[in-house]
Amino acid sequence: MRSITALSIANDAIRAAVIADPYSDLPTIKHFQAIPLPNGAVVDGEVVDHDVVAGLLNTLVKRFKFPREDTALVYSSRRMVFREADFPYMSLNDLKSTLPFQAKGMIPLPIEESELDFVPLNVIDSEQGKQLHGILVATLRNGLEKTARTAEDAGFVITSIDAGPFALARLFADTNQQQTEAVVNISGNGTDVIVLENGQPAYMRVVPSGADDVTDAIANALSISFEDAERIKNQIGLQNVTGDERLEKAEEVIRETTAQLIVGIRNTLNLYDVDHAGGTISGVVLTGTGARLIGLPPVLASSINKVVRIGDPFIRFRLSKEVERQNIMAHAIDLGAVLGLVIGKKRGERTMSRKNNGSMKQIGSSHRGRRGKIKDNPNPETSDGEKTSILSMNISDIGKALRASSSKTSKKADLPAEWNVRANLLPRSIVTLNRDRAIKYLLSYVLIVVVVAAIAISAGMAVRVSWADHRVEEAQAKTLSLQKEKAEFKDVEDTLNSLSDSQRSRIAALYDEMDWMKVVDSLNGALPAGGQYTNLSLSSFQIGGSDASSHSATSSVWSGNGVISVDFTVLSPDFISAKDFIGNFAAIPTYKTGYVSSITENSDENGTTYTYTGTVSLKMDTNTTSRSDNAAGADEANRALQQQLRDSLNKAAAGESTDTTDSATATDETSNE
Repeated sequence: MRSITALSIANDAIRAAVIADPYSDLPTIKHFQAIPLPNGAVVDGEVVDHDVVAGLLNTLVKRFKFPREDTALVYSSRRMVFREADFPYMSLNDLKSTLPFQAKGMIPLPIEESELDFVPLNVIDSEQGKQLHGILVATLRNGLEKTARTAEDAGFVITSIDAGPFALARLFADTNQQQTEAVVNISGNGTDVIVLENGQPAYMRVVPSGADDVTDAIANALSISFEDAERIKNQIGLQNVTGDERLEKAEEVIRETTAQLIVGIRNTLNLYDVDHAGGTISGVVLTGTGARLIGLPPVLASSINKVVRIGDPFIRFRLSKEVERQNIMAHAIDLGAVLGLVIGKKRGERTMSRKNNGSMKQIGSSHRGRRGKIKDNPNPETSDGEKTSILSMNISDIGKALRASSSKTSKKADLPAEWNVRANLLPRSIVTLNRDRAIKYLLSYVLIVVVVAAIAISAGMAVRVSWADHRVEEAQAKTLSLQKEKAEFKDVEDTLNSLSDSQRSRIAALYDEMDWMKVVDSLNGALPAGGQYTNLSLSSFQIGGSDASSHSATSSVWSGNGVISVDFTVLSPDFISAKDFIGNFAAIPTYKTGYVSSITENSDENGTTYTYTGTVSLKMDTNTTSRSDNAAGADEANRALQQQLRDSLNKAAAGESTDTTDSATATDETSNE
């Protein structure tokens, strides 16, 4: 899988990592950067100085070559709210669409100004029916959008936004652990407290106090800049300082403000103990920039009476040689939330474990302090194939569901395979921005392709025009050459023209030499009983002697086996086979060849007739005469056929016939030769 960018924009710094094989069992950290931010550029997770932050984000792209196309953003704010909640069982898509209505009264934020999501943990059975139990998360949309849009303006395409506590829960979760543990992340603007039961989140709260509060207190007490106060805080921590009145005062301030922070952490953990009977927290995993305070772990452990350890965010990652050279270990305590973005499956993907027998088992978690029966295999759909649709619910159903959270108990519940402990806080405005950007990029690519294609076509046309010009020049030169050759062979052309004139003269001589009566007598004699010609025309002829080397001026044009071909259409009252029909023509003494091309049956009120079409060729060496007209004494039928043949020959002599050739072409059906 291609690498993605995991990004955090916190009060103190921009932190980013390039992750290969994200959402897999063992992702690889290929590269990371931590760029300090000036004080006030980001306040409580919200970008205040857009230009400064966008400029530094551009550095990640231009200088450090971070990929931009797929960026996961982690967001943290002290104004982020987490609440355990129960909602009617339905698909997560449908549930999220109704959260603005169902979450009213559950969070201390204006619903219409907030971005909401619900992360399910298990399914429970109650008196009101099947319910989804999980964690509702909400944060103000304005600050979230400002931060996301700043990253987008720097060229990053934000494809997901997760809440920091969920990212930390996935990073430090151990599903094999059979005890309850808390993750305490002290960032600049606030402190996240996440309680994990058997490796799954069961409780989340944000303590509105963080490392920056300690720094601000030092700056105010000593009247120094935030940056100077930060250096003093990191220098002395919770160590005893003597001999320097200024540093002693700073230490006192650190202890006072840190004590307030610890009280907030302790009270949050105590609230969990009260709400979850028997869920004693065994230890605390400490992380975040505030955990760098010298002496904090033992002081916190003493105050809450629990084991405190610094979390190792790299235990679930491979480290590239490049990040090892970058001394990434020095930043381990700061990168937890960033790295947690790529742990676990992407939202909507299945998370399954396989038993030894090959069967699939859903990953589960326990939930204490609730009444009710847990479904063994809830398996609700998340995106398609929903069993319960919000469209099937009315207002009263939702109201009943909201009132149903007062009396539920549970023991153990399986986490449905489709679920992941991952929030989706991506605002609709950013989704729209990404879509518009994708369309813009697509149009740009199309424009580039069109321009390139136009240039290629223009270049091709130029080449073709150049080639055409070259061909024209060659043609002109060839024309001149042919004209010269034509002039040289003018005598040959004149001779050919003379031969053509002679040919036309020989055709005209047919009028005097053809014995028309004999021809039409032969054709009429070949008709079947009751048959009559509906069309008769001379289709081609071979002038006698055309294949001879020489002819006497007085010889007949039909000498040398001259042949005429006649196309006929005959209407017959009776059906005759093609073989028998052409056999009648074969009886003509001068018959050479012939065939029937078609037989058509005609039916009307007068009965059925048959139309025969074809061609017959006759040898003309015995059908010639010196008389100009042999029509005298012929009957009317013969005169009609004779006239048709003479008209055809007349057209040929006038040069109007395109079928006249020097050799007849006919398919022999029968031959007298």
